[in-house]
Amino acid sequence: MNAFAYWALLMFAISLTACTYDQLEAPDNCLAPLELEVINSTPSSCGLSIGGFEVRVLNPSPEQELVNFSIDGENFQGSGQFDNLSAGVYLVRATNGSCEASLELSIDNEEGLNASLQSSASACTSPTGSIQINATNAQGEVRYSLNGSAAQSSAVFEDLAPGEYQIIATDDSGCSISLETTILSDVSFATVDAIIRSNCAVSGCHNGNVSPDLRNASTIRDRANRIQTRTGARSMPPSSSGRSLTQNQIDAIQCWVEDGAPQ
Repeated sequence: MNAFAYWALLMFAISLTACTYDQLEAPDNCLAPLELEVINSTPSSCGLSIGGFEVRVLNPSPEQELVNFSIDGENFQGSGQFDNLSAGVYLVRATNGSCEASLELSIDNEEGLNASLQSSASACTSPTGSIQINATNAQGEVRYSLNGSAAQSSAVFEDLAPGEYQIIATDDSGCSISLETTILSDVSFATVDAIIRSNCAVSGCHNGNVSPDLRNASTIRDRANRIQTRTGARSMPPSSSGRSLTQNQIDAIQCWVEDGAPQ
């Protein structure tokens, strides 16, 4: 065997055992993060949709001039003014294509029923979360509906999985208010970081020798969706590495990403 053939065979053998998943997609670059502020807010009234608010980008740069706003996550508009709203909690989302920001604010009933809520995290793979509502200025009994379900008198909902929830509280006068909240999982970034470091950021793989460097917390977060896809498909870490993730570890990564990949 000549020298060229020997080296070609050697490089081929190395390629079979080396980390082959160095092409994790690079994140979009957000060079000027959006900051939102509320300019004004108008309360609503029981049974009516007369509330509203206006938000804007704080200290906009030229990149931030073409910002679109939404309160339902789907229908975006160029103005931060939202009118004809009933009482409730609204999550305003803003984007200019490369950067995103969100701001939560409330529209109260000027007179009558108002409410606030508190939620607790759920276990990743079993529904253990809860929501508790605190109603004020109610007339008579208050009943609560969760995601359109039959109303109940209890102000507590239990055994809830991670996800988004809408609660509508209504008193005996017919006055109502809509509240929204997100129940997160109890998976912390520290848990995900430990999984990645011990199985993927190892010698010969993403530990600085191969890009991206998954010893870096911000790198893990920036590539969270891609990491979830690869670990869920059991192609990361590669089988040639001799390492593999348990289903609980894969589930933990998925729950963390679905929470928004908090760091």
